[in-house]
Amino acid sequence: MDKKGKRDAHHASIVQKVAEIAGVSERYVYMVLKGDRVNDNIMLVYMELEEGANKLVAAVKKLVPFEPKDRELIMNYAPGTEADRMKAEGIAV
Repeated sequence: MDKKGKRDAHHASIVQKVAEIAGVSERYVYMVLKGDRVNDNIMLVYMELEEGANKLVAAVKKLVPFEPKDRELIMNYAPGTEADRMKAEGIAV
């Protein structure tokens, strides 16, 4: 669980987008999420944006290697052009 009082930038950015789309203040969006106010449209927009963000994160995790063995390959990659890399590996250019 997150530390109490620590700001969640992801949550804050989604709240900001919902407020812009719905034409209300960010404070009002927070009140709706907390349950102090009832507004189905804001909840719908929030859930759609959150679901889209989750799908995006899942897609990125599939594309970017996070395994230690893959990370080692990335860290050992020779910088520069493809020709520089081939020379570093001893491949005839």
